Amino acid sequence: MDHHPIADLFPMLADDELADLAEDIKQRGLLQLIVLDPQGRILDGRNRLAACERAGVEPEFTTYDGDDPDGYAVSVNITRRHLTKGQQAMVIAKSRAVLSQNTMRGIAADQKISASRVAYAATVLQHAPDLADAVTAGAMSLDEAYKIARENKTKAEGVEAQLARLRAEDPELADRVVEGELTLPGAWAE
Repeated sequence: MDHHPIADLFPMLADDELADLAEDIKQRGLLQLIVLDPQGRILDGRNRLAACERAGVEPEFTTYDGDDPDGYAVSVNITRRHLTKGQQAMVIAKSRAVLSQNTMRGIAADQKISASRVAYAATVLQHAPDLADAVTAGAMSLDEAYKIARENKTKAEGVEAQLARLRAEDPELADRVVEGELTLPGAWAE
């Protein structure tokens, strides 16, 4: 089945946790239905579906009928999952493209996630995007990723400023740097 893009922002359970969930579903049945959006994509319940498949239990579905499926998916998953504040902040920052500012602020406030933590996550997404999934998965703390992102941002701003200054002084040399014919230090040496 297809997944709603917001649902995909959350990490799947570890194999041992999924096995535990499958065993629980096998013994007690599926206690909470898998929620689909109006297009039939999984909005909430990817792990429950995987556990049902493992347990050989027929999954049961319901369709979300509210007016904010994106906000619903973020809210129920952040509430239910055992994520650190850093992981939660990263998911909220990743969902910026589809959530309204009010929805993001509301979810962050409900979960007691400070705006600065979400801003840290946004900095990671912009300046060290390769680390975002590690933060979401819990393999790296948001603070560690933020430190690397800040270093990347500082380097990028330094290079951009030097290139802008070079462009003002010698546009031809700046073009050669941009084209990869010359390094920035090499251009300044010339």
